[in-house]
Amino acid sequence: MRSYIASSGSCLFEKNAPGNPLPVPDKNPGDIFDIQMYCVKVHGPGSTPIVEDTMCDKIWRRWTGPCDPPNEDMTCNWIGTEYQNAADGAPCGDVDEGKHCFLGKCVTDAELPTTITTTVAPSTTTTARSTTTPIPGFTCTVAGTFAYPLDCAKYMRCVAIMESLYPYLYTCPAKHVFNLSRSLCVIGIC
Repeated sequence: MRSYIASSGSCLFEKNAPGNPLPVPDKNPGDIFDIQMYCVKVHGPGSTPIVEDTMCDKIWRRWTGPCDPPNEDMTCNWIGTEYQNAADGAPCGDVDEGKHCFLGKCVTDAELPTTITTTVAPSTTTTARSTTTPIPGFTCTVAGTFAYPLDCAKYMRCVAIMESLYPYLYTCPAKHVFNLSRSLCVIGIC
C-alpha cells in the first residue's frame, strides 16, 4: 500500500483508537481516484493506463519519452507495468460489461460481496454497505484472503496495518459461494 499511495498517504497507516473504529466507506478507492489520474500523477502528462482484465493484479501503462541510447534524441512509445494491484473499484476489462477490480481480480458487479464486516479490537462493526457482530471461528495469523470456516458463502481478508492484523468478513451475494482457488465469489450452493 505504501508504494501505491506514496509518502503523502502516511495518514492511512495510523491506528484507530481502541474501541472507536472508523466507519468503512461505501466507495472503493478506485471509485474515487481515477486510474488515469494515478498514471499522470506518478508518471507525468501523457501517461495512460492500459485497461484490460489483467490490470487488476498489475497496472500496465503507456507513455512517450526519449528513446534509449544511442537514439535518445528521438521519441519512443513505451509500455511498462507497476507490478501492483489497481485500486479496488477501478474499472477494468470491457467497459460495456461494467467490470471493476476487486482484490486483484477483474469481476462483474454480481461477483462483488454485498456486505463487509470490519473488526477492530476490541469492538466489531458490521457495515452493511449495521449491526455489531463478533467474528467467531477465525483468527488472522498472516495477511491474505481465506475461506471462512463456518460458512462457505463468506470469506475473510486479513489486512496488516501498522504491524497488526485486522480481519474483515465478507459475504458473497445470494446463491454464491467463495471459491478459494479463484479468490472470489462464484455461483453455487454450500
